[in-house]
Amino acid sequence: MNRVTSLTVPENRNVELLTQAFVAFATSEEYSLEAYTVFFTWESEDPRLAGQVAYLGDRILSELGSRVAVQLANDLSVFIRRPRVFNNFFVDGLEAFKAIYNSISPDFFSFNGFYMVVVIGEFPLFEQQSMTGEILRLMWKLYVVNVHVLFSEPKQGFVLSYTFFPFTVKFCEQVEPTVWNIYFNGRFLSNRKHFPSKLTNLHQCPLHVPVYTYSAFMQLEHDVQGHLTRVFGVDVRLLRYLSRKLNFSYVFHEVPDNLRFGLIYENGTATGAMQMVISGRANFTLGYFGYNYLRHRYMSLSQNYYYSMLVMVVSPGANYEAFEKLLLPFNNPLWLAFLLCLLSALAIIFCIERFPALVKDFVFGRSIHNPSLNLFNVLFGGSSYKLPGRNFARYLLMMWILYCLILRTIYQQALFNFLQQSPIHLAAATLPKFIESNLPVYVIPSEVYVFNQMPELRQRLRIIPTSKIDTYDTALRQGKLQGGRLSNYEKVLFDNSQLKDRYYYLMLKQQLANYPICVGLRLNSCLTKPFDDAILRLESTGLTQAWVKKFVDRKYGTVREASTDEPRKITLVQLLGAFQVWLIGLGLAVVSFALECVWVNFNNMCTLH
Repeated sequence: MNRVTSLTVPENRNVELLTQAFVAFATSEEYSLEAYTVFFTWESEDPRLAGQVAYLGDRILSELGSRVAVQLANDLSVFIRRPRVFNNFFVDGLEAFKAIYNSISPDFFSFNGFYMVVVIGEFPLFEQQSMTGEILRLMWKLYVVNVHVLFSEPKQGFVLSYTFFPFTVKFCEQVEPTVWNIYFNGRFLSNRKHFPSKLTNLHQCPLHVPVYTYSAFMQLEHDVQGHLTRVFGVDVRLLRYLSRKLNFSYVFHEVPDNLRFGLIYENGTATGAMQMVISGRANFTLGYFGYNYLRHRYMSLSQNYYYSMLVMVVSPGANYEAFEKLLLPFNNPLWLAFLLCLLSALAIIFCIERFPALVKDFVFGRSIHNPSLNLFNVLFGGSSYKLPGRNFARYLLMMWILYCLILRTIYQQALFNFLQQSPIHLAAATLPKFIESNLPVYVIPSEVYVFNQMPELRQRLRIIPTSKIDTYDTALRQGKLQGGRLSNYEKVLFDNSQLKDRYYYLMLKQQLANYPICVGLRLNSCLTKPFDDAILRLESTGLTQAWVKKFVDRKYGTVREASTDEPRKITLVQLLGAFQVWLIGLGLAVVSFALECVWVNFNNMCTLH
């Protein structure tokens, strides 16, 4: 433990009282068990009291002995591994405190830490209160709430400990100094905690929250005059949870110009909801608010309460052709296997017909003259008017009927399911295919950073105005605009469930990244820790997942076009391919019949001649 150089200063009652009060405070069980290292900083502006400031530090160090680890940190050149939590300032007036205050920064001081300001000198009561109010107001500008100011009253023989409560029944976010404890006759008169919890109960103080529409996480409803009437969504439920836990009320402020959470720049300026928070017009924001470097630099971000998935929404491709629909139920290997079976059957029939009648009767059955036609008749579900008599021939026919029945049933069911879905191609189904397509990616300015580690996509970004998001999204899902748009899984599912025009958002199969969602507060806000504590308790309950499920139906993400609750009727356009096959077959039958008639007439003419 470092020591201040011993000074020869006349004993005075002021220094003795402050020494005793501070030692009693620092060695109390509440403080000493938590304070692994306490930091001493001193400053003097009055030459008459300069010696007493240093002398007070020397006396306190002597009294503490080895009971508390002390580090003297009178300038910021002292190396520290982490911001100082337990800080003690020894000053001789307001100007001396301001000199220390101007050096306070989050790099060296923890604003969630504990501060003791010891003021040396004898001041009238009204001057004490005025100086205390100014000191506490300066600390509140840094959102420091755990601070005490000590003044001695040598004539009465006691020390006053002042503090403030930013949220009370009478006032909110104001500094009103109050005497918290009195040191007299060797002890503190009250058994109160020196640093009580000031932020677990905000006494229904109103906190200001910017709101904007963001799919499942925040939805706004307005009346005919355009006034905000209702706000709901996943993040609104979180807000209500925090409100109940910390006992605060909230006031909504709608973000203008559809800027949503807005954009933050390198110099700290911002737009949208972030600008409202950074400028002090709002206390915090939420609404699918996630982490990134600049937000972390200029705002305080809470513990994340949900992990979302960033996905790429792509434009639909061309419509399926009529014949293409008939081929879609089976993939290429299955069609190949089917054709091999059919060709094998035809080849066997062709070979058997070259054998003697005894063999043909054994395989085909007696009086069966057109086995090839019977093969196709059974394949398409027709009935056989003449059945073979032999067991072996009956067995072969039964096996072929079973095979065709199973295959035909599977095909019809798969075709029906496909006709109920979207009759369009995907422009790209996977991320590699999308990269190969060289299609542009449309993003708003606040989304550009997501592609910093994706150079193959970053070079194809097209930045669009935030106010035009809905226009571009609609054009993309309707196929009027080719390309991709950054979105998230929950937003796509929620939006698909709300659409009525049957043009749905289509996603690539791979997700781009995990995206942690949090609450954005003012930089170094004192509300960060109570919010973190409440959110950590929330995570163990699983309520966040339950809230998401209330607004997001995962069935709208498992198929390319979501099914609705109402059954969809098959249309004539969807069955156009079947009618085309029927017309082709009918045409071939007419041509065959005409050729047969011509052939018969030709043979008759040849016979007559």
